[in-house]
Amino acid sequence: MKSTNKVKYRELVRLFRNLRGKQLHLLFFCMLSTVLELYFVYQIQGFVDLAVSKAPWQEVLKEFGRIGLTGLLAFGAGLYQTRVWHVFRYTLMNQMRTMMYGKLLKKRAVFFDERTTGDIVSAVMNDGSLIAESAGISVLMLVLNMTKIVIIIGVLLARNLLLGSVEILVGALYFLAVNRINKKMRENYQAFSQETANLSQHLTEDTRAVLEIKTLNEKEFFEKRFYSHIWEKFFQAARRIIRLDVCSYGVNSLISIIFPVFMVLLGSVFLYRGEITVGCILLFYTYTQKLVEPLNNMADFYRGTQRCVGAADRIYEYLTPEETTEGVRIAPEEETRVELDIRRFAWKEQDILNDIHASWKSGDKVFIEGESGSGKTTLLKLICGFYPVTEGVVKICGRDAHAIPEEELFDLLKIQFQEPVILEGTLRENVALGGWYEDREILQILELVQLKEFALTHGLDHQIQESGGNLSGGQKQRLALARVLIRRPRILIMDEATNGLDAENERIILENIERFVAENGSILIVTSHKDGLRKICNKKLSL
Repeated sequence: MKSTNKVKYRELVRLFRNLRGKQLHLLFFCMLSTVLELYFVYQIQGFVDLAVSKAPWQEVLKEFGRIGLTGLLAFGAGLYQTRVWHVFRYTLMNQMRTMMYGKLLKKRAVFFDERTTGDIVSAVMNDGSLIAESAGISVLMLVLNMTKIVIIIGVLLARNLLLGSVEILVGALYFLAVNRINKKMRENYQAFSQETANLSQHLTEDTRAVLEIKTLNEKEFFEKRFYSHIWEKFFQAARRIIRLDVCSYGVNSLISIIFPVFMVLLGSVFLYRGEITVGCILLFYTYTQKLVEPLNNMADFYRGTQRCVGAADRIYEYLTPEETTEGVRIAPEEETRVELDIRRFAWKEQDILNDIHASWKSGDKVFIEGESGSGKTTLLKLICGFYPVTEGVVKICGRDAHAIPEEELFDLLKIQFQEPVILEGTLRENVALGGWYEDREILQILELVQLKEFALTHGLDHQIQESGGNLSGGQKQRLALARVLIRRPRILIMDEATNGLDAENERIILENIERFVAENGSILIVTSHKDGLRKICNKKLSL
């Protein structure tokens, strides 16, 4: 399994080959910044030795000028490197997120049924970003930190072989200790990540249902439920991480605070013997501190790579394309037909639909009736090709609906669901959704759904709030219907799409829809608990 995950990880890393040039540019400036920083620190020990030896002030001043110039160069290179580093980091993450989002839109409905919203959000925002950063930055960090360690150890060994050897020994022990802690961290991090996703899903669901929670007047129950989730599940997973963080802090404090002081004390012995200078002790002190960061980063590199291998397994399916079939394009002049031959449809081993047979052609207006839970919405989803029929077939223009490529199928078929999706943006943007329509066309469609007066009063550039916060329920349904109608579907499906309309608006809109179907030769398929849609239909299917 681990080997398979590593293969997946390498495949995902290859998605960022287009950024190799930027990666090399960043590597160059990171190396330059690192060398200048270490050289700046190295020069200070020489300056201190000059001052201690009471060298001529001209020589001291000259050395001070060289140190100042190196410091300015190191500062400038560090600033530029930091900017380029973070721009590159966000470029990586945004490229991954946009790739994952694009692939998500092409996934079959089953993909979303098998995952919670929290899992999907966590995969795109967290796991995807983790892989992206690893692909572009991890190798850079490895090269930079190895370079820094080699320079530091090489300089210290050159200055004093024994003290340099002590640095190597303690550094190796520290690296092994940190790796051991990180191994424990990895074992607990996966459980913590899952609890984070579960908590996000819990919060998302409760936020969506906040009005229902209020009206049920059971806020205390939901508060206790969320409190229990936070403290009995999420926090327990967090406590294991906290314990390891404390251990990590303790080990890090030993190496970053106590070890440099120890090196000063040990160096004092050599100073007393006259084997090293005061500047050399200062060099060992500062370089010992500088050694801690790359050692930590090297341990993090191993830990991060292992986390990325696990993340690759979780998101690999998000980025793999769905199997598609090459379909023959349905010609505009071809007669529109819907044929149902559903002997059985089951989901998770439970039968939902059985023995449904019907055939409809252009101009038919079909009312699907049945008790709540009888499978009306499921049948509409089968017509849309979202799921394969267990036994039987649903055909659109003589082709298996599930086998028709989505781009081709949804060129001729449109559905309005019970809960319309309204975007933050202008009225025009919510209708057009990136399509090119003249204002005249948009106003004509808005007139069909009784929104023309609203558009003329407020303008097509009227800003709609997130989720249609400044629209009524009926306005949101009519706006969603407008974006469907403007695309002139040959098959128009409406799932409880007029429930939020008042009687007068519903009457006018249904008359307009009836005329729209006749003029465009469409098939209308509807479900509703209201009689208005039933009255305009000429066919009926009972479930």
